Amino acid sequence: MAGSDRVSVLVFPEPGATAVSYLDLMGSSRSRRPAPRLHLVTPERAAPRDLSGPLLVVGPAGAAITSYLATTPYPSSEVPASSEALRVASVNPWDPSSPMVLVTGGGAGAVRAALASGGLSRSFDYEVLRGGMRVRYGRFVAASGGKWRIDPANDTDLRARLGHAEQGPVRVVYVEGDRSVAEARLTALQVHDEMLGFVRKLGGEGSLPAVEVYLHPNLETKALRTSDPRPSHLMPASPGEPVRVHMAFPASATLASVGPDARLALARAAIRVVLGDIEPKGAAGGAAFLLAGGLMGRDPAWWQRRLSGSGASPAAADLMDDQAYSNHSYLVAMPASARLLQRVVENERGGSLGTILRDPELRRKMSRAQAAQEGAPRGPTAGSRPPIAITFQKGVSLAHEGYGVVDGYGSESAAVQMRRLRTLGAEWVALSPYAFMGDPHAGTIFFESSEEQSAGSENDHALLATIASAHGIGLKVMVKPQIWLSGGHWTGEVAMRTEKEWRAFFERYREFLAHYAILSAAGGADLLVVGVELQGTTAREVEWRQMISTARSLFDGPLTYAANWGREFETLAFWDALDYVGLDCYYPLSKDPKPTDEGLAQGARSAASHAEQVSRRTGRPVLLTEVGFPAIAGAWIAPHDEDTGRVPDPEAQARAYRALLAAFWERPWLAGLYWWKWPTSPPGSRPEAPFSPRGRPAEDVLAEWYGRDRPSSPDWPTTLP
Repeated sequence: MAGSDRVSVLVFPEPGATAVSYLDLMGSSRSRRPAPRLHLVTPERAAPRDLSGPLLVVGPAGAAITSYLATTPYPSSEVPASSEALRVASVNPWDPSSPMVLVTGGGAGAVRAALASGGLSRSFDYEVLRGGMRVRYGRFVAASGGKWRIDPANDTDLRARLGHAEQGPVRVVYVEGDRSVAEARLTALQVHDEMLGFVRKLGGEGSLPAVEVYLHPNLETKALRTSDPRPSHLMPASPGEPVRVHMAFPASATLASVGPDARLALARAAIRVVLGDIEPKGAAGGAAFLLAGGLMGRDPAWWQRRLSGSGASPAAADLMDDQAYSNHSYLVAMPASARLLQRVVENERGGSLGTILRDPELRRKMSRAQAAQEGAPRGPTAGSRPPIAITFQKGVSLAHEGYGVVDGYGSESAAVQMRRLRTLGAEWVALSPYAFMGDPHAGTIFFESSEEQSAGSENDHALLATIASAHGIGLKVMVKPQIWLSGGHWTGEVAMRTEKEWRAFFERYREFLAHYAILSAAGGADLLVVGVELQGTTAREVEWRQMISTARSLFDGPLTYAANWGREFETLAFWDALDYVGLDCYYPLSKDPKPTDEGLAQGARSAASHAEQVSRRTGRPVLLTEVGFPAIAGAWIAPHDEDTGRVPDPEAQARAYRALLAAFWERPWLAGLYWWKWPTSPPGSRPEAPFSPRGRPAEDVLAEWYGRDRPSSPDWPTTLP
C-alpha cells in the first residue's frame, strides 16, 4: 500500500475507544516518502464505494474482524492470543484489483502496539507479533482451485521456542538456539543492574517496574523480527503492560562490550520509569545519550569534538521545540542537546539529571549554556589533517537491491556479495543512501533524519554494518549520498525558482549532507561524496563552498563531488575546495551500433581526454565516481540509458568495459573508478539489473583488469594535501 496516495481505513474500535484514536497511532511514519492520505470509514457508515482501493481493516478480534479474516488465506480459526497481534496482506474483497491489510489482535493493547510499530513488512504476507516481535511470519502460495494458503516452506513459527530468564522484575525473552539459559540469566542480571544505575542517576527511588527485554542474536535478525533496524529500541507504552525493550545482543556479549547503542533503549526505559514520557523530545534524547554513554559506538567526547565549531548544531530553541527538533538530523540534534544538558548539570553543581529535566527553567538554562560555548575552537579541518596517501581505487558501487532486511545493506547477503567482489580484485566499494524529492523545483528533501527508520531501507545502522563488514575483509568505503526524484525526473533537473526557495533547498541539503558526513565519520568511512549530478544547483558556488565546509568540519577524510559527464564536470567552479575531481563517466564511446574495437577505443580515449583536461587544469586527481554500461545492444551509444527498449546483449557490455579500462587504466591522473552497479541481493533472487556485470562477460573483464597492478607515475603526487 506504500505506493498509494489514499488508503481507506475501516476501524472496529473496542468499547470506549474512538476510531480516530487508532489513526493517531499511524501518524508517525518511518518512511522517507510522504505518507498516504488516510480516509476513515466506520462500520455503520461503510458503503462499497468507501471501501474501494487500498484498504486497511483494524480492530480487536471479534465476529466482524473474523469475517474479513476469512476472506484471506490465513486460517480464520487461528485468532491471536490475548497478548498477540496479527497482520495479514491479501486482496480487498470489495475491490479485487486492490490490496487489503488486516490488523487485529487478542486485545486492544496488542492492536495498538501493532499499529504503533509500523506496517506489515514487504517481506511477508502475514505476521503474528508478541511484545513487538514477530513470533510467526511467512508467505502465501497458490493452491488448487485458484485458492491460496500458507506456504510451509516459508512459514517461521518461533512461539514454541521462546525462553526466558528473570532477575527481579527484569525478564529476558529469547529464542532457544540463539543463546544458552546461562547466557540469558547473566544478561538479565546485567540489564537489572544497568537500569537500576540509570534510575539512580535520574534521582529515582532505586526500584524497577516489570521490564521485558527481548534479545536478538544480531542486527539483521532484530530488524527482521521487529522492523526496527536500531541496535536497541524501546516499545511504545501501553497501560498496564511491562516496559519492553528489544536489543541486538550476541550470545557471548556483555552490556559493556556491545557499546552505547545497545544501552540506549535501556536509558530511555529508565527515563520513562522515573519521569514518564517527558517533553521536549530534545531533552529526552540528550538525556538518553548521556546515560548510555554516546551513540554509534562513539562516546560523548568524540561527538563534542566533532560538532564543536562546525556550525551544524541547532539553536537551543530548536532543541526544546518538538517540531523544530524533528526537522534536524538526530545525529546532530541528539549530541547537541546532550552537550547542553551536560553543561547545565555542571552549572547546577549537584543537581541530578532527573532534577534538571523537570526544571521549568530548562529552556532558558540550555540557551544560556549554548551562548557560553559560542566561539569554542573548531574541530579538525582539512588544513590541519595529515597528508592522505593516494592509492588507486579499484571500486564497485554496491547497490542496495532486494530492498529488504535479508538482501539489502546490513544483511549477510550484502556481506557475501562483498566477499565475491574481493575475489574479483575490488579494493573499494561505494555505498549510496538515498534521499527523495517529489518535485525538482521544491526544496523538500525526505531522508532518514530521525532515529526511527525503516528496516530494509538504506538506514543508518544498515549502512554502518556494511561499512564494518567491508573493512573486515579489507575493502575501503566511499559513501555517496544521492537524491532520487519521483515522476521520471533526474537529479540534474533540481533547480529552484526564487531566492527564498534556494535558501530553503540549501538549508535542507545541508542537514542531509551533515547527517551523512557525521555518520561516515562515526563508521570510519574512507571517502565522502558531497553531491551527485546536481548540475542545476552547482552554479550557486557560494552555497556549495558552504556545503563543503560543513562536510569538512564533520568528516576527516577526503571529499569529492560526483559531477555529471559533459558541461557540469568540465566547468565546475569549486574543484579547488575538494580533494578529488569526481566524474560520473557516461560519455558515449560511439554512435555506431556495430563499431569496431578500434572505434570503441577511440571513443574511450576521447572521454579520457576530457577527464585529463580537467585534472590538469585543477591539479586534482580524477575519480570516476560512477561508470557503467548496460548489458544491451549498443551499450556504448548512450551509456547512461538502460530504458531504451534495446535487446539484451551482455557481450556489448563487456566490449565497452574493455575499451574504457584500456583507455583510462594507465593514466597517471586517474585515482580510481567505481563500476555501476553490483547488487546486494543473491544471484537469481530477482532479475539482474541491466547495469550489473554479475554473472555476465563483463564480470570476467572486471576481474582481469582488477587483478593487474596499476603502474605509478613519478609525474603525479602520491598524497593529498
